[in-house]
Amino acid sequence: MADYLRVTPTSEQLDAESIPRVLDSLHKLTTPGSSGLGAKLNPLNSETPPRFEFLAISDGPDEPVEFFYGADAHLDTVEKRLRSIYPTTFDIERVDVDVAARLIQPVELTPEEFVEHYEAGWLQYEFGPGEQYEPVDEEPADADAGDTDPVVDGGTVSTTAPEHHVVVGDSVLELASPETLPEDEQQPSIEKPTMTTRGTILARPAEDAISPLGVQWCGSASRKQDWMTSLTPFTADESDGNLSSVDQPGAALATLIDHLMEATAPTAFQVVFQRRASWQSDAEVRKEDLVDGRDTFFQEVVGSFLEVEDHRSDQDERQLSESVEKRIEYIDAKNAKRSFTANIRAVGVPTDGTRDDLDSRMDSLLPVFDPLDGPFYQVEGQRFRESGFREKTKEKNARAALQRLLNRELATGRGKTRPELVLCGTELANFVLVPSSEQLTVEGTRGTRAEQQSRNPLPWPNPDLIQQFQDGMEIGYALDDNGEPRPDPIQIPSDLLPTHYGRFASTGGGKSKAIINDALSLRESTGGPVVLVDPKGDGMCENYLRCHYERFSGLDDVYHFRVPETIPAFSFFDIRPALEAGRNREDAIQDKVDHFHDILRMIMGREQYGQAFVANEILSYLIKALFDEEYGSDVFGLDDLFAAALRMQREQTIPPVSADNQNIEESLTRHFAKDNHQFQVSMDAVGNRLDKLKEDAHLRRIFSHVPEQNDAGEYVDNRFDFREFLDEDATIIFDLGDLRPEAQRAITLLLLSNLWDAVQVRRRDGQTDYEKLTNLIIEEAAPVASTKLVSEQLLPQGRSFGLSMGLVMQFPEQVRNRNERAYDEVLNNIKTKLIGNISIERDLAESLAHEDLSPTELRNRINTLPSGEWIAQLPSPSFGETGPPPFSLKPLPIAPGHPESDQPLTEPQEDHFESVSRPRMVERTAAQYGLTATTESSPAPEETGWGSSGADPTVSSADGETGSDPTQSAFISQATSEDGSTSTTQPETDNESDGDHGEVSSLFGEPAASDGDPAGGQPEQPANGSTPVQDSGVPVPDDELRDRGLSHDDVRFLSRVLDVMNREDDEYALLESMRQLRDDYEDLHLERLTDQDLLDDGSAAGRKYYTVLPAGRELLGRELNAGPGEGDLGEKTPHKVGVRLLELWLQQQDDVVRVEPYYEYDDGTVLDVAGFDDVGNLVWAGEAELASNNRHAPVEDYDKLSAVDGDAVWAFNTRETAIDVLDALADADRIDERVSGRSARSFANIRDAVDDLDADGLTTVRGFKNLKEELES
Repeated sequence: MADYLRVTPTSEQLDAESIPRVLDSLHKLTTPGSSGLGAKLNPLNSETPPRFEFLAISDGPDEPVEFFYGADAHLDTVEKRLRSIYPTTFDIERVDVDVAARLIQPVELTPEEFVEHYEAGWLQYEFGPGEQYEPVDEEPADADAGDTDPVVDGGTVSTTAPEHHVVVGDSVLELASPETLPEDEQQPSIEKPTMTTRGTILARPAEDAISPLGVQWCGSASRKQDWMTSLTPFTADESDGNLSSVDQPGAALATLIDHLMEATAPTAFQVVFQRRASWQSDAEVRKEDLVDGRDTFFQEVVGSFLEVEDHRSDQDERQLSESVEKRIEYIDAKNAKRSFTANIRAVGVPTDGTRDDLDSRMDSLLPVFDPLDGPFYQVEGQRFRESGFREKTKEKNARAALQRLLNRELATGRGKTRPELVLCGTELANFVLVPSSEQLTVEGTRGTRAEQQSRNPLPWPNPDLIQQFQDGMEIGYALDDNGEPRPDPIQIPSDLLPTHYGRFASTGGGKSKAIINDALSLRESTGGPVVLVDPKGDGMCENYLRCHYERFSGLDDVYHFRVPETIPAFSFFDIRPALEAGRNREDAIQDKVDHFHDILRMIMGREQYGQAFVANEILSYLIKALFDEEYGSDVFGLDDLFAAALRMQREQTIPPVSADNQNIEESLTRHFAKDNHQFQVSMDAVGNRLDKLKEDAHLRRIFSHVPEQNDAGEYVDNRFDFREFLDEDATIIFDLGDLRPEAQRAITLLLLSNLWDAVQVRRRDGQTDYEKLTNLIIEEAAPVASTKLVSEQLLPQGRSFGLSMGLVMQFPEQVRNRNERAYDEVLNNIKTKLIGNISIERDLAESLAHEDLSPTELRNRINTLPSGEWIAQLPSPSFGETGPPPFSLKPLPIAPGHPESDQPLTEPQEDHFESVSRPRMVERTAAQYGLTATTESSPAPEETGWGSSGADPTVSSADGETGSDPTQSAFISQATSEDGSTSTTQPETDNESDGDHGEVSSLFGEPAASDGDPAGGQPEQPANGSTPVQDSGVPVPDDELRDRGLSHDDVRFLSRVLDVMNREDDEYALLESMRQLRDDYEDLHLERLTDQDLLDDGSAAGRKYYTVLPAGRELLGRELNAGPGEGDLGEKTPHKVGVRLLELWLQQQDDVVRVEPYYEYDDGTVLDVAGFDDVGNLVWAGEAELASNNRHAPVEDYDKLSAVDGDAVWAFNTRETAIDVLDALADADRIDERVSGRSARSFANIRDAVDDLDADGLTTVRGFKNLKEELES
């Protein structure tokens, strides 16, 4: 895919005289970085001129011929040059074009043919990891394994594969579904192989699997140096009228277009040209040789023998021959200082049944440029397959020519006939100028869609509808059919603003200037506050202040928080505003808990945040306990939460709660009944989360701020509360550009939480029509839009309390990447969509499309929008009616006062703004609503050592691994409790965990247990705790099950899976599918178990398996068996299955008499499987590999296996994992070459390729399924 300029002609005539001069001007352009004095003086600098391309392409019969211009650099300059050449009625737009996809069309294959072509490497598409997986057994639980028809290596189509999937070897490939095929296109353009409704598969062949046909036009000179002479020029004026020009400029190309229109297969015509160095001095020497009669080798040799005195006479007195004069005339007609080297070619790719016709069509193209021949220099057409004696060589030449076209390459040669032509502007114009429709035949006009204007503005709405958008926030001017803006701007009425609006445009698309206009217009047309949040820090806030100053003659009603200079005095752990607004206490507390976790998730990242479910749960209940109505408070600070966690960790006590909150007490105290190690690491994860807020000084100040009230209930400390602004005409700016991204987003969520509390006061009155709106505009809004606070509260409920949100981002897909549900909410709840030039996703296109404008057409329109222009979709102003269809908008002019506007601040205004207005605003903001500066004191004694251990650390904790004895196996984590017993429970970790778990110690830097701990390493049951084991036999309190939404069967299933993982189940062996195990429980909620990170599902050898995760084991109060011969703490069931398969496979090897799984080879080295011969020598070592993001792990495994004096076998869960591991080994220089292409299409091929590598740590490879099949055979 590359950027091109598409030109669509009209019937308007071109100004032929100026065209060659414009083309000559391209000669001056250089590759970026190759100019300048430094580059010229650098002896190593290599200046490569940019290449330019003209492309005419037809996708086949009944498809239009389209014209494109491309360039390696300076495409913007090329666009300017084209606009100076072509009439304004010609449509010139920037588009992305995949030339290979246009030429190489998909072929229709049966599933069997698809498998054959895919494994042979004849198809272009490579399936990614998310598009292929291992087949999972779907047979009934009681089915006999022997009755199944296993898929053998090499690939057959499985009758059990899901719809639009196909089995290839040991993988199931996910094809695109038939629904993705357009209904009205006979030859769809597809990238991914697609299943049709007929059961066949459409797929694009690989470039080296096709047989193209084509023509190249060469430069043919009568004499070797006649390339210096001119072809027939484009116009007579450019040659001073001395040479006859072509009859009609563009006529030759018009003829070629007619031929392209008749092509029955995809065909492209290409001209690639590049600046040629000046050959002026060579031309002068050549003319002297012509005059002296020394132009050819024969003349020079004979002349030296026949040289007489007459030949030394003055040249001016000679009578030159007519041919010499003509050659000199044609040399002079060519601009030697500004010429180009050009390749001209046409390539077609035949489809089924079109080869003969295309071959004939290419023959007819050979003479198309004959009218341009000069008397000494001609354009000679040659077929690609003319050279070479063997058909294989001809095929190779044709494919090489296609590659040159796709890569925009220039071929050069020597001799009289060369692949390149040397052309100046007057000649080049004949090959690269799009003719007007007046020069085309009727068929050619129709074929180029010359009368269609593909970038006309979308029609402006019906005038009756327009009248309903004449009051409110101005968004731009509707464009009429001629592209002219209407006189009055379109405005969003106040009653529609609470349905929210979004601006989506790429960088440089005019978002910042539009935001300023939006905020100014809102301030002027609607009552209530305008809140602007800008995380970019690119000067937009300063520019807004200047524009506001100019429009409203001052900044008296503006508050500017430039964080961290002025930090807003938020009070986060404060439910007083919500209670005063009539909010139910329980709901107000839950809001705070949810908002707190939104902020943590934003700071830590979704993945790391989700790693410690128990820590998140503990924090939730601690916050609720501190808000207890009887024993807690309506407001507290971060230090109070810290202290509560500290007491819970050190003293095993929790904040007191009332009887109504007994569930909170039970949920917290149940953790005291756990193994001491488990408890400590859970609290360590709690500490990591609180530390994220404490380590940023600005966030710590905000979260610790607790404004006090006097006896009358009046606040005596600064406090920012949106309630004070709901009915005020004020502008509040939060300028966050000086903060780290995590802090920016956290503070944005803080202010949104504060706003949520404030607007609750409006919820009570039941109104939806407010005189004063709260107008919120957030720049770079995608991260916060993905949170529950925005997507599930503010957006869907905003209308009920007069909140208007303007979310500004590059494209909505940024939200989808973080949260699919939030993305749906954004599309559904933002009713006004303003879209600039972006690559628009299909969902958004479909939400904008209507019966006269398909999603594809809309996407094409948006992709070619000029910078600053918008397409608008507005909601209906009347309930139950349809809003106007999308239409084009010209942006509002840059607001006066902006430095880039036509009316920037005058010098006196600028002086007053800088010296008076802005300083007063800053001082007023800080004095009334900013946090007062505080002197940072040393941390309290109880805070020292936060998140780190006082013990001597034995391992780095950056990756959250458990500490261990240096002599112990690195992969077996054992934590020693105070009585010397060993715990193998997987700790709950965060990536940033600083805890030293080699010896269990307090996360807060103090010993984990006191001398009063009961003997035996088991803590006493707390007096206020609940019984951990219920009468049902389930080791989890019923209250906790209710809180989690889990059933007794959920817990029983978890326990049963853990039994199988530990090989402690009498009924099920590890290699049996867990699908039947799942079916034994009626009240099972797998989705809830996975959502709470208690359970993970996966597959191995085509069967379904489940893994009980650390949080699940903690819930059960049980451990995963780990150690030599048993396994690894972090191991999942599919890996255990792979190890077991390797173990059984090694037992079948002739030289192996004993096999040990998880064998500790030496200190710090554990082999998944080890095989020994009859004298006890280690002869085989094996590793089972699953997909992983850690590319260093396979290299470490290889080094481990290569150190073993024996053979090494690797087992992979999927073929893709095998390829990734082999790539990582090749990148690390452990193996000589990658395994790719046809060698990577099946495990059998991979195994053969590995055998050829002869690598020390890689004797052979198997797939899990291959091992299973070998064992069963």
